[in-house]
Amino acid sequence: MSGEQQVAADEQAPESGSSATRRSLLIALGAVAGALAFYLGMVLGSSSDIPANTTVLGVQIGGMSRAQAVATLEETVTPLSLEPVGVAAFDTSEELFPADAGMSFDPIATVDAAEGRLLNPYSLVMRVFGPRQIDPVVVIDDAELSDRLNAFADLIRTDTVEPNVFYEGMTPVLTPAEDGRDIDIPGAVEAVASAYLETTDPVALPEVILEPAVTNDEAQEFVDGPATIAVSAPVTIQVEDITPQVMPEVIAEATHYLVEGDALVPQMDGALLHDSIAKDLEPVEEPGNNATFEIDANNVPVVVPSRVGRGVSDEVLAAAVANAMFAEGDERVAPAPVTVRDPVLTTEDAAQLGVIEEISSFTQQVNYAEYMAHNLALASEYINGTLLLPGDVFSMNKTTENRDPENGYMVGWVIGPGGIFRQALGGGLSAATTTVWSAAFYAGLEPVEVQAHSVYISRYVPGLEATIAWDGFDMKFRNDTPYGVFITAESDGTSMTVRMYSTKRYTKIDAEVGERYGVTSNKKIYNESPECSAQTGGPGFTIDVDRVFYEGDVEVLRETFTTSYSPAPQVVCGAKPDKDKDKDEEGGDPSPSPSGDPTADPTAPVEEPAEGAAAAVRGPIRGTSATAPWRVGDTVWLASRSARAAWPVRSA
Repeated sequence: MSGEQQVAADEQAPESGSSATRRSLLIALGAVAGALAFYLGMVLGSSSDIPANTTVLGVQIGGMSRAQAVATLEETVTPLSLEPVGVAAFDTSEELFPADAGMSFDPIATVDAAEGRLLNPYSLVMRVFGPRQIDPVVVIDDAELSDRLNAFADLIRTDTVEPNVFYEGMTPVLTPAEDGRDIDIPGAVEAVASAYLETTDPVALPEVILEPAVTNDEAQEFVDGPATIAVSAPVTIQVEDITPQVMPEVIAEATHYLVEGDALVPQMDGALLHDSIAKDLEPVEEPGNNATFEIDANNVPVVVPSRVGRGVSDEVLAAAVANAMFAEGDERVAPAPVTVRDPVLTTEDAAQLGVIEEISSFTQQVNYAEYMAHNLALASEYINGTLLLPGDVFSMNKTTENRDPENGYMVGWVIGPGGIFRQALGGGLSAATTTVWSAAFYAGLEPVEVQAHSVYISRYVPGLEATIAWDGFDMKFRNDTPYGVFITAESDGTSMTVRMYSTKRYTKIDAEVGERYGVTSNKKIYNESPECSAQTGGPGFTIDVDRVFYEGDVEVLRETFTTSYSPAPQVVCGAKPDKDKDKDEEGGDPSPSPSGDPTADPTAPVEEPAEGAAAAVRGPIRGTSATAPWRVGDTVWLASRSARAAWPVRSA
């Protein structure tokens, strides 16, 4: 090659390399431009119709327009979103309806998510060429869902039961603790919201176990230790220069233990403790009195003021005993200062009780007998001045019982086994019991325990009477009003009257006495005992008495009391005549009531008028002290048979 050719070749070589480089660059730029154009095309196209292969909960909406996709989801997914969602906790399950629990499906927002622009290239490629699963968009109202889950939780929610200890006799007894149960509501809201439209299985809600502050093991240790020591010996109370002792039996009766904080703490009945040593405390105490009432000349209750006394207060005494009873030996001594004994019911408290007027009265007539007059007078003394606070229960036995044969009731006639009258201490108290219950009946108070005589005694309104037995049953009623009820009682030789004072809740309360039904005949029996007392006997029957409450002239409430009486046998003193040896005689006249009634000596009976006889007796017929002629066996008011429902008062 010549020199000129070499030079030419050298001049052309750089020019050739530069051209190749430019060509490569152009190719690269073209590729980038193409890719960019393709990317921009996909970005721009991603906001148009729903990309192919797009599904929501398996429902195909790919390639559809926005409107078509929304309509498809409305038709297919929305019905699924309305189906109940199962929830479960503590072996209890329930279904929640989304519409009632603040949960719903939003098809428009779901389509928005499916057709929105994507900038990630991989996502763009998958949008165009691959399958796309779009999660449904749901709306959750946390507050509404919480309310619905709380309603479910109420079905299984239980409070923790802390242990408590009480005494049976002198033995401490443990009532064990129990775990409580609840649901973690915020966690439950999250669990249900996450599962909504994602699963058809019941959603397991987060359970919460609530443990007691004191475990059963700890409580048992307390029973075996401190609670046993507490009643192991008397506690001596140092009061000025006297040292009365509270006996272990009294401590046991006055004490139980409840959890406070994280420990069992004694709860002491200071009044009971004080009563046990009240006589010993007399040298250092000056008694006060609770507020009460007296009835003025216009039959209006007037508050009798309370008075503060001087002595060891119930609270101070309870604290003193509690401080010493867990010690042993000579350490069981506690000082108790003499301060004031506040009345339980102050003058101000009494003034707020609403004892402002007479709300009922009832007078029961009896035939004169010495024991009857005495026993009614003593019962009246015990009952007179009783004040029932709201919720208090009156007990006839507790109020009137006195078994002292010298300073208590006299022996009188009572109904014995088989409806045969006999003598016993306290005979005639049924008349007092009937008087008190009838006054309570017309006052509208709630019966707790009311029992009629086993056989009908004709001095009483049938079905509107009651009796007691000290070793058997009681007559109780509850003051179920928001007011106090003040009771007065008085008697003379032939009657007893009980009045109740409070605030009237109804205009009037009447008794409607129905007809007798289910009548059964009595039998005649012969008694050869020297102590035999003849009685005429009477039939058995069932009767309804309706208590009817009125506001103005409108009846607003009706309660039916059903009483069944057994037949009272006719008792003939002496041997059975030979002609009757092989016969079981029926009583001759089914209408008379027993003449051997507790009101009179059965050897000289007071005959009661027969059914429909012209002779009349006096008997109260309405819820006041008013009386009117009433014939034995007459229907005073006819009670509806369909109304026989409430509180059956069964015979003895």
